[in-house]
Amino acid sequence: MMRAALFLLIWMGAGADFQADVRAEDMRMADAEPVTEGQKETIVQILGPRCEYHRAEVEGALRRFDAVHAVRFLNNHGTVLIRYRPERVAPVQLADAIGQALPIGVGCKTRVE
Repeated sequence: MMRAALFLLIWMGAGADFQADVRAEDMRMADAEPVTEGQKETIVQILGPRCEYHRAEVEGALRRFDAVHAVRFLNNHGTVLIRYRPERVAPVQLADAIGQALPIGVGCKTRVE
């Protein structure tokens, strides 16, 4: 029991450091590219247990849209910033594409902020 508790404490501490590094890097990348004329940004929130960890699937689903110009994960809690051309795709379509790319049966949902 003591080993399990020690492992959990070490794992949680390492995860917190990693999350802080990822968050800082993602924020820098989002700030580096200014929005150009005709582009808009929207935030899609990914909800559900462990659903936010499927970054490759989320990015792959969004990259299928030629209207999507940038995808940034703003944190490790399922917040995705998407830069896109609004005349070609609606934010709800982007959220639906993310939802379809997430694992089936675990209760993953998406919401446009």
